[in-house]
Amino acid sequence: MAAAGVAAMGGIGSGGEGELYGTLAKALDIYSVLLTLRVLLTWFRNISWSSEPFNTIKQFTDPFLSMFRGIIPPIGGIDLSIMLGFFLISFVSKMLKRMSFGMPPF
Repeated sequence: MAAAGVAAMGGIGSGGEGELYGTLAKALDIYSVLLTLRVLLTWFRNISWSSEPFNTIKQFTDPFLSMFRGIIPPIGGIDLSIMLGFFLISFVSKMLKRMSFGMPPF
């Protein structure tokens, strides 16, 4: 009831802002699925990343993933720093979803 009052008074997530936050959150959810697909596909060594659709997936995901590579050293040949990227996307997506319903982000 209080969240509806905040939205009615023009607070966070009112009107078009709530739709924008919801759309951005959905876009981050879709990007998270693409990242998961990219990470899972790296386990298959016989995939040619220069062929389609793998090249497109790589072009969309590598700039984001490269920000986190090397932060945590690989353990047993597995790069765990990518989990920081998933944590960041999940955190921002949840904040945007809360804002889309008129609730404060934290």
